[in-house]
Amino acid sequence: MTAYTFLSEGRTSLFTGVVWPPPGEWLAGREVRATTVDHLVPWIDDELWVCELSEPVSVGAEGEILTAERARLGERIVAWDEAAADDLTAACVARACTHAVDAVRRNGSSEAEALSLLGASEFASAATAVASRLPEGQREVVLFAADVVALSRGRRPEEYETPPDPRGAPTSASITANVAYVTAHVAGTVHPGGYDAGVAAERAWQLAWLRERLGIAEPST
Repeated sequence: MTAYTFLSEGRTSLFTGVVWPPPGEWLAGREVRATTVDHLVPWIDDELWVCELSEPVSVGAEGEILTAERARLGERIVAWDEAAADDLTAACVARACTHAVDAVRRNGSSEAEALSLLGASEFASAATAVASRLPEGQREVVLFAADVVALSRGRRPEEYETPPDPRGAPTSASITANVAYVTAHVAGTVHPGGYDAGVAAERAWQLAWLRERLGIAEPST
């Protein structure tokens, strides 16, 4: 069965610590995990590979995790690189800020228009002051969006105005994974259909972005 696996630099599984052998060589054992094209986003990491799983393949309850006794790497999808990760991060940041502005606007606050004119960094800098003038529900989403901006810089939220420390900095892909997750939470917080619907819609948007950028048009079979 053809599947996909995101790995950290050096073909290392983030979740199990297993180092996959070079492409074409079989990896055997209970730690062999992969996923389908429809569940790529929660697994984002430095390297994206097409892989082959030996039959039989076990499918997790949500259809996200595939396990097999053996697997081997095939082609690395080189379109998933630092630039792609940075671009997805930027897109998620913009969407988080837009979700927050839309929520404030729907509730009739005059703060919405001013927020809508700010770039991401300016949004984050203004968020605390603006949030202090908003009702609790609107305050929360504005601060969440500011957190997304901070996370996009690889920083804790309270440090977004501090120059990044290059020592031990997270990779572009790890930042993307974190930003995408929190952006989905922002979307869930403000979605008219409820939290689960908002998260699902945002994750679907992220997946569509990823598949288009990487040229992955159809689910694997």
